[in-house]
Amino acid sequence: MFRMRPAHTEALAHAAMDDYVDRVMVHLRTVFPTRLSGTDDGALDAIVRRGITAAGEHGVTIELDVCRYLECVVAFGEDFTAHDAYDPAGTILHDRELTGTEKMDRVEAALAPWRYDHAPGQEVRDAG
Repeated sequence: MFRMRPAHTEALAHAAMDDYVDRVMVHLRTVFPTRLSGTDDGALDAIVRRGITAAGEHGVTIELDVCRYLECVVAFGEDFTAHDAYDPAGTILHDRELTGTEKMDRVEAALAPWRYDHAPGQEVRDAG
């Protein structure tokens, strides 16, 4: 009988994370083809992994919600939660009373005015 040892569990967790990162990278490149055209896979992988960590620190842990968080990272920058123009996002994400899904619902609503238009000084979402 095969026994799962901590090393096996850790290997499976790493494989699952790598798979998730790969899927999110494909999604982000589909949603933001122009914005990410100059970003190589290694750089995007690093952005996604940092974003996953940041999302988790805000209590955003469900895969779909993390993906929504990562869309905000690509659209508005990795520091979007600290940017004055997007202040509601940071406030919402620090609210311990909300679930991760509630946070991302509210963040998306708060950032809607910039979603398909322009962030201060930059294109947000590719047309298409």
